[in-house]
Amino acid sequence: MIHPDVIVAPLQAAIVESMESESFLDLSLHLPEGMTTTDTRTFIEDYVLNHMDNAVSLGRLIVLVDGEAFYFSSGMMKNIATECLPPLIEEYAKSRAFEIANTQDSTSTELDNSIPSSKTKKGGRSSKSKTKGRSKTSTAESETVSYSMVPLINVANEVAKHYSDLADIQASYSVHEKEDGPVWGDDDGDSDGPLYAFCRHVFGTSKKFEEDCANAVQAELVKAMAVKKGSTMHSTGHGAAKFKSVDVSFEESFKNVCHLVQVLAKYPQSLLNTQANDNIRDKETQAFLNGCAADFVRRVTEYCLFKHGVEDGKFTFFAEEDEGSTGFGDAFYMDVDTTTRVFKKVFLSCPSSEEEVGHQDPLKILRGCLPGSVGVGVARMWVLTGGENYASGERISADGEITYSRGDLERFLSHSEESCL
Repeated sequence: MIHPDVIVAPLQAAIVESMESESFLDLSLHLPEGMTTTDTRTFIEDYVLNHMDNAVSLGRLIVLVDGEAFYFSSGMMKNIATECLPPLIEEYAKSRAFEIANTQDSTSTELDNSIPSSKTKKGGRSSKSKTKGRSKTSTAESETVSYSMVPLINVANEVAKHYSDLADIQASYSVHEKEDGPVWGDDDGDSDGPLYAFCRHVFGTSKKFEEDCANAVQAELVKAMAVKKGSTMHSTGHGAAKFKSVDVSFEESFKNVCHLVQVLAKYPQSLLNTQANDNIRDKETQAFLNGCAADFVRRVTEYCLFKHGVEDGKFTFFAEEDEGSTGFGDAFYMDVDTTTRVFKKVFLSCPSSEEEVGHQDPLKILRGCLPGSVGVGVARMWVLTGGENYASGERISADGEITYSRGDLERFLSHSEESCL
């Protein structure tokens, strides 16, 4: 038998090179033929890796059932996690959320029950099903909808695109002859070849990857269920997971909302600095303030009420004649179509109750139910859109003529930029 010292140094040098290039190393090219799987693992761990820098331990040693061994550097794993996985997770989340939404009842209770618990069992890991083709997160007591993870075949194909040498080695394995193809929970998976073994060992056991998939599906599921239900879901009493999903959805959609405001404001802004006809200038300014601007403020207001737990139904946001036609696209956390040029008429008001006498000023109530400067800032945004967009914005003269407090385009944009944009 060849003495270990003869091959240890060259092997260590090759491992260091793979670390520096953020790639992988086929260790079998540096080992004697005929070594068993056990001997291979023992030799590499005891004679090679244990005598190297601690940075080597951040990589991953994988020994296949046929005795072939591979070392995958930490740089390679990091690159895959940051470049390959995010787009795969995003694409998977949309399709998985659509599947779940189609099997769910349209009630918000069903939606809450479909979100798996993030609590882990003793030992720090959530339990997983051995069912082929999927990984299932389960609660301690009851069955829930499975969010699963991006299919193994998708992850492997993406890794292969970035590491063609690994794909070439993998090509000698007849994985696709199996009935179900490669799956995450395959107990005999290390016979599938280095590409699939790598994905299973590094990402199939990764709690972060599992949670990233689940969180992405949660966020998309909120949107999918809103489409299915055709209504908003910002009542109090929502669970933490649901709150997080709505919060994330709003933050994602808000970028496009702000962009739309900035784009549509350019035309009326340009008219302020020209010799344009006063009627045209006023018409375009009011169209923007009563349309895009008012819808923007409505979204911000609903989000603030949701964020601070204000009871649902305290305010209404649309004109009475349109109350019955509120669609899912009007939900404050839903993404906006940036090609939109026509907006549903917004009108902020407070429903009266039997205990309340007289006219209610929604802006005054906003200032009271939202903490600190939040309520003041939101109320000011409504004022700057003009009195046509909120109750108490009208002015009645001595002769009974009704007018509305005027909005202010420049001050609205300045205030919104300081507060939101």
